[in-house]
Amino acid sequence: MFGFFGKKPPADLENALGQQGYKVAQNFFYVVQKGQIPPHQAHERNPITLSSDVDRSALVEKFIEVLNHNKLHHLDTDEKLEAINAIALDTLGGGKIPERIMDGALFLTTTLSFVDMIARVYYRDYPEHKPLFEMVNQLAKVIPPALDRIFDNDIPKELRETFPHVSSLIEQNRANG
Repeated sequence: MFGFFGKKPPADLENALGQQGYKVAQNFFYVVQKGQIPPHQAHERNPITLSSDVDRSALVEKFIEVLNHNKLHHLDTDEKLEAINAIALDTLGGGKIPERIMDGALFLTTTLSFVDMIARVYYRDYPEHKPLFEMVNQLAKVIPPALDRIFDNDIPKELRETFPHVSSLIEQNRANG
């Protein structure tokens, strides 16, 4: 009861969230600035370019396929994180290099999972903690423009259902926009 207003996360959790939030913001800023999905080293010469309807459509289709095939929208947060980790390990394990469209879909899935987790931790556990508020607020500014660029201003329902906190950030951005 006492101290709820000042409740703050443990330092290691706050640092981990800060590092992930910073990486996510950089990656989505790259999407907006370059018009590309940040490429795996093996795909640097042939990145997924969002100005290409073929690339963008293939990416969106593969992303939705990953969400649906793994039934991620039916899982609770912890199960979802485990499933996404398993997908990443299966796709990248043993030094495998994924096909470039799958690489982009995996980038979106894992990155949006981090955003969803950061927002969930803030809203559910530490809603009064100003540094987390500022991080979530900054993510709400950078992520929606990147997603609009990726999904051509049509955020799929599968994304909204699988990552509800990301969906809230999109709506927050649009309400403040």
